[in-house]
Amino acid sequence: MSIRTAVVGVGSMGNNHARILSDLAGVDLQCIVDTNAELGEKMAKKYGTNHVFSIEEAVKKYDVKNIVIATPTSTHFTLAQQALALGCNIFLEKPAFKTVEEGEAFVKLVEEYNNRSVIMVGHIERFNPAVNQLKELILAGELGEIYQIDIRRQGPFPTRIADVGVVLDLCVHDLDILRYLTDSEIKRMAVEASQNLHTSHEDMIAAILRLSNGTQATLNINWLTPTKNRDIFVICSKGLYQVNLLTQDLYFYENSANVTNHWENITLLRGVTEGKMTKFLTPKKEPLRLEHECFLETCKTGEYPHNFVSLKDGIEAVRLAEQMLETMQK
Repeated sequence: MSIRTAVVGVGSMGNNHARILSDLAGVDLQCIVDTNAELGEKMAKKYGTNHVFSIEEAVKKYDVKNIVIATPTSTHFTLAQQALALGCNIFLEKPAFKTVEEGEAFVKLVEEYNNRSVIMVGHIERFNPAVNQLKELILAGELGEIYQIDIRRQGPFPTRIADVGVVLDLCVHDLDILRYLTDSEIKRMAVEASQNLHTSHEDMIAAILRLSNGTQATLNINWLTPTKNRDIFVICSKGLYQVNLLTQDLYFYENSANVTNHWENITLLRGVTEGKMTKFLTPKKEPLRLEHECFLETCKTGEYPHNFVSLKDGIEAVRLAEQMLETMQK
C-alpha cells in the first residue's frame, strides 16, 4: 500500500523532492503545500497532484501520512511542530533547525506527544553510493588506521542563498559526514573564515578539526571557485581513498610499503611509497532517491539502517555549525 505524502515548499529543493516522489514506488504524492498560490498550482499541475496552503489542510483533506519539509530553515520548527501534532512522519531538509535551541525544544515536543512518528533529516551525502561504499570498507577494516580526512566543497556563488553563509548551507553536510564515516564525535576545531562576495555572511572557510578517536580532519569550503569540487580524501595506513561526490566515484591509491612482502626490513625503512591505483565499480544512483527510499522503508518497517539521519544527528550538525560560527576568525 502506498503512503500518502505531501511536499511542503516547492522552491529549488522542494521541486526535486516532488520530482522523486511523484514516481517513487510505494509513495502516493497527494499534494503540494505552498503559500504561494501561483507556484503551488504550477508545481501541482507539473506532478499531477493537488495544491493546498497548509499541512493541516493536506492531512484533513487528503489523509496525508508523510510530510516532506523543504522550506527555508527559519520555518522548519513551526512546520515540523504542525506535522508532529497531526501524527505525521516527517522528512526535514537540512539544516534541521536554525539553532540548537530550536532543535532541543522540538525534542521536548516529540517526548510530549509520545507518538511513533518517524523523523528523518535530509543530509543527502550519506546516500551518495560512493560514500556508502567507503563506509562499508571502513566497517570491514579495509583502511587500517585513519589518520586524516580532508573534505573540499567548493563552487560558484549561489545567488539564491541569502539568509545563511557556507557554514550552515554547506559545512553541515561535511560535519555530518565526518561523524558518519568515523562513528566518532568532533571534540575541537579551529576555523578561519572570510566574507568576500556575500553581503552578510561568510563565503569561505578553512577548518582543522580533531575527532575523539584521534583522526584529524580539514574542511575547505567556499562559494568562490568557478568550478565545482566535491571531494573527500581519507589518508590511512593502507594508503589514500578518494571519493568524488559529483561523479560518485571511489578511488584507492595504495601505500605499497604497507603491502606484505619478503623485504620487511626495507619496507619499514620506506614507510610510505606510491603503489597501484584502483577505481572501484560504484553503482550510480541519485542520492535523493536513495534517501527517500530509506525514509519510506523506515516508515513501513520501523527499522533504522546505519545511514538513517536521526533527529539527534541533525541537531548535532547544527550544534557543530554553531560552534564553528562562534569560533571562526574573520
